[in-house]
Amino acid sequence: MQQKSNDEIHWVRTTNLMLVHLGIWLFFGFIIHMFVNVLNKVTIPILNFPLGFYEASVQGSVVSVGRRWASLRTLDRNELGQEPFYTVADFSFGLEKKSLHGTLYISNAFNKRAVLNRYTECNPGLCDSIAVYDVPNQPRTIGVKFGQKF
Repeated sequence: MQQKSNDEIHWVRTTNLMLVHLGIWLFFGFIIHMFVNVLNKVTIPILNFPLGFYEASVQGSVVSVGRRWASLRTLDRNELGQEPFYTVADFSFGLEKKSLHGTLYISNAFNKRAVLNRYTECNPGLCDSIAVYDVPNQPRTIGVKFGQKF
């Protein structure tokens, strides 16, 4: 019963994270466009163009994977067990003006460790002692990309 409670907590958190993503998308995708005239009055000092002159983009993704068996073969399941559930969130914010564009991205924003795969180097039915290896996901990565269209 305790495991079911943990699963329910996990899905409530995942649902809340998805709703936050949708709220951010709604704000930057639709609501901010209502204030273009106000944003055009704000000038970025270094570049000397109005803030409303930029094209902005916001992207977010939530990937949630439930518990699953590490092997489809029933003989290996006792040794490898089940892989735990996880949720990973990614964000991306971009600005574009004419031919220049820049993007700030955050992968695995909450730095959650996830087991993508689990394996052994020897078949559990053939070897006496086996080592089980977990393949982790990418840790939090923050980066900036710049580009120019020619």
